[in-house]
Amino acid sequence: MAEQPDHYATLAVDPAASPAEIKAAYRRRSRELHPDYNRRPGATREMAALNAAYAVLSEPAARERYDLARPGRYKRVTATPVQPPPVGRGSLQPDRRPDWYAFLGVQPWANSAEVLEASRRLGTEIREAPYEPDVLSRLRTQLRTATEWLATPALRDIYDGAMEGVPPPPGSHPHLHEHWYSFLGLRPSASLDRIAERVTELSAGMRKGSAEQLELNEAWRTLRDPARRAEYDAGVAAGARHTG
Repeated sequence: MAEQPDHYATLAVDPAASPAEIKAAYRRRSRELHPDYNRRPGATREMAALNAAYAVLSEPAARERYDLARPGRYKRVTATPVQPPPVGRGSLQPDRRPDWYAFLGVQPWANSAEVLEASRRLGTEIREAPYEPDVLSRLRTQLRTATEWLATPALRDIYDGAMEGVPPPPGSHPHLHEHWYSFLGLRPSASLDRIAERVTELSAGMRKGSAEQLELNEAWRTLRDPARRAEYDAGVAAGARHTG
């Protein structure tokens, strides 16, 4: 039986190479071997081998099968998953009132170009770190959101106002309100009838399936139930004591 080709050697990468490194190596070697630019005898055959190697190593399941079938050779080692830093740059932010300046590692007076550059650098670090898939997905979502809010002047004005204690108008931008009462534009002491009234008013102007409508529905499900509302109110009060 013919010996199995060494796809890693064909691409000139280490068996522990990341998907990004494999892709970069393939592009580099493709330019070197393409028949339009390389008339050397054997270049076409090498290009075919390169394509075959990349087809295997660029597909996770195929690469895993290939690695397991490489007897006596260096096995690819999966990096141990890590966690994001607990605070500051690159840390997972809370759902409400996230600190996008700390997340991107920029000062509040940074201009849009500085925000975009910080986003680019952090995006590269996030992409290359061995995070668990769910953590990686959350960080990527937060990176997109942070960049959008801080690089867009109109959104940044709304964000800065919320962080300085001036919440957005009721029924808008739910993640920038401290709690559901702020989102509804009511005091925590509001009666159930007034809350129901307000939910009806706000829902009339909301797009079906929007983040605002989903937040409004969740707020109503909680605040209309006495036991759930009491539990929620206790959390709001605890938060106020903590920040007061």
